[in-house]
Amino acid sequence: LGDVYKRQAWIAEDNYSLNIVKKTMNKNNPIYRRYSFVQHGALFKVLPLKKGKGQAPLKENSPLSNINKYGGYDKPTSSYFSYVEFEGKKGKKSRQLVPIDSYLRKEYEGNPIQYLTERLGLVNPKILIPIVKYNACIEIDEASTRRVLPTLKPDYMVLTNIFRDQLDRYGEIDITIDILSKSIKMAPNMTLVINGDDPLSLFLAKKSGNKFITYGISEKVFDADENSEIREGRFCEMCGTKMHYNYYHYSQLGDYECPNCGFKRPEIDYPATNIECGDHLAFTVQGKNIHAKYKGFYNIYNILAVYAVASHSGVDMRGFQSMLDNFNPENGRIEHFNIKGTIVELNLAKNPAGFNQNINAVMADTKDKDVIILINDRDQDGNDVSWLWDVDFDRFKDTSIKSITVSGIRCQDMRLRLKYVDIPSTLEPNIETAIRNKIETGTKNLYVLVNYTGLYSTRNILKRMEGEK
Repeated sequence: LGDVYKRQAWIAEDNYSLNIVKKTMNKNNPIYRRYSFVQHGALFKVLPLKKGKGQAPLKENSPLSNINKYGGYDKPTSSYFSYVEFEGKKGKKSRQLVPIDSYLRKEYEGNPIQYLTERLGLVNPKILIPIVKYNACIEIDEASTRRVLPTLKPDYMVLTNIFRDQLDRYGEIDITIDILSKSIKMAPNMTLVINGDDPLSLFLAKKSGNKFITYGISEKVFDADENSEIREGRFCEMCGTKMHYNYYHYSQLGDYECPNCGFKRPEIDYPATNIECGDHLAFTVQGKNIHAKYKGFYNIYNILAVYAVASHSGVDMRGFQSMLDNFNPENGRIEHFNIKGTIVELNLAKNPAGFNQNINAVMADTKDKDVIILINDRDQDGNDVSWLWDVDFDRFKDTSIKSITVSGIRCQDMRLRLKYVDIPSTLEPNIETAIRNKIETGTKNLYVLVNYTGLYSTRNILKRMEGEK
């Protein structure tokens, strides 16, 4: 029987092969359609062309290298791409994905800078990412959309919100809106899937002229004090009048209306009701009860956004709840670790609205807890950390917070911010040392909140510590 199993591609008995497929698909991986890969095989896409035609010679360093006499190959295949920065006209910095042709791959890998300067004529090239594979999933930020959308022309763009982020990169939020507005106009056939609870996203969608659909939370969830949080969209983007809100969810998200020009929250295409949040999340949309085992009110918006774009684009939604049941957050987004009996939750917090939502999630846990806050100021974070003064850190005065440790490059700034709301903190610039100290002496309930460049390094430390005996 063992020999038979080795030869068969599919084994029906006792659902043997089917169970293997189910086990593989239920692993905590992103749902994907294509693997990323480096291209191997044929060096060119067509047969040799007649004399005088072709991009590459039939053979390098031989009589056959004369394309005018013997012809050559056309349409060389590329193994992968390299992301390169170089000087363009008048010394202006440019960045580009450069295809690395398969037949020249060894030359490139032997001396990449020489290849880029001599083969491609790039001036002062600097390799930012050596290998970008085919079908790679590339994360970009708002400022990059103006370079990507004209070429990519997506079918859909999802807008979850527009918050202030990286002040030294974007300036104030009006600049971000302007960048996105210009980018969206470069893809006029793209459908926007927007958070209708965000007046800034709605304004952007209306201004663009693109078709859009909306999702949102269509009931009051919190008794929020109007003055308790920094709110970006206090004034109407259409006429400048102060907006009226029937209720807030957080930041500028809620049920809004301009008393002057009538700009208001639209009729929502995918409304969420019957909201539950705390140690789990649940809501109803289109008559379906959706629930998830992780925390954070903002994740209702994230799940709802996925539901809206998937449903609108024709995806079979029968497996949506099963997908949520089998999904465990990773990559530092509400990711959990168990280290020597201490439960550690790692999460990203990189702007005032996001940080306030993290604080809400921490405070929803009524058990005693320790908190570590890591703040860096590298390029991806933004060098300006003045946004820390717009975060409601005074909520950490709660008696369930037994200790706060500040870490990272700007730990002194974070310590000063806490001092101004009379919250004592321990200074430990090294994040691993800070974590180990709390594993040994803490409450066994630890929250680690980090901004962007601290996320993956901290996650790697926690994964390694979790594997230690």
